[in-house]
Parts: sequence; structure tokens; C-alpha cells
Amino acid sequence: MDQTTHLIDQLIGILAWLYAIVMSVFSALETWLRATLTTAGVPPNLQTIILIVVGVGFLLLVVRALGGIVRIILVVLLLLLLLQVFRPLVA
Repeated sequence: MDQTTHLIDQLIGILAWLYAIVMSVFSALETWLRATLTTAGVPPNLQTIILIVVGVGFLLLVVRALGGIVRIILVVLLLLLLLQVFRPLVA
């Protein structure tokens, strides 16, 4: 395995790790919020609407907080992929 492939694998691993963290936090938030709403006597249909609104808000917060990091990782990943594709043509 050459260095370019290793770097690509590392960047994909970082993206997967960030995704796993975000989904774990969202799952915990959803479970807690659903239990709280059920205890408060909120009907299931209204719970779903509230959870969708909270989910969209959480998504916007995550994109705002991690957007720069993810953007940089994706740009570097794409550049490495281009390098790997064009390297045989140059050599």
C-alpha cells in the first residue's frame, strides 16, 4: 500500500469517525427527548413533528460546527484521489 492510498484510507476513517460521533449524540438526544415527551403526555404524532424539527436544528448545528473541518478533509481527499488517478499517466 503506497502513501497516497494510506492517506485516503485515513481521511475516510476520520469522516466515518465524525459521522459515528454525530449519530451517537443524535441518538442519545432523540431517546432522551422522546422519553421526556412521552412522560409529559405529548401525543406520538406531535412527538414525531417535534423530533423532526429538533433533528433539522441539530443537523444545521453540526454542519455549522464541523463544516470547515469536513470541507477541508473532503478537499484533501479529492486531491489525493486525483493524484492517485493521474500518477500513472505522468510516470
